[in-house]
Amino acid sequence: MIGSVPACDWWLALISTLYDSGERIGAVMQTASSDLDSSGYLTVRGEHRKGSKRDKKFRLQPITLERIQAIQRPGYKRLFPWPYCYMYLFSLYGKVLESAGLPNNRRSKFHKLRRTVASTSIFKHSSTRF
Repeated sequence: MIGSVPACDWWLALISTLYDSGERIGAVMQTASSDLDSSGYLTVRGEHRKGSKRDKKFRLQPITLERIQAIQRPGYKRLFPWPYCYMYLFSLYGKVLESAGLPNNRRSKFHKLRRTVASTSIFKHSSTRF
């Protein structure tokens, strides 16, 4: 359990959100529940984004929205409430990776999702030109 949410649901919602947005883990973890609107857009506030002062909106996939809805509880201010020390997030994610048979090292943590999204986006954009 992560707070009052089953861990499997919490991790699915978080990883789906990171994959849909390509945003940094720190910014997503600071996102308020109210920053997800009814049309499926997540706004990540500029003050939470590295080196940026502007907000950025991301369109989340329907499956991601379902996963987020599954972890929402009344009174949660954050989209992904984390009742532990922030650094424990990385340690626990490492255990999730290991249990899935994936590497658990510094290069295989959350930033790898960002790199995956970036390379997938480049591929999609370049393939549409041909």
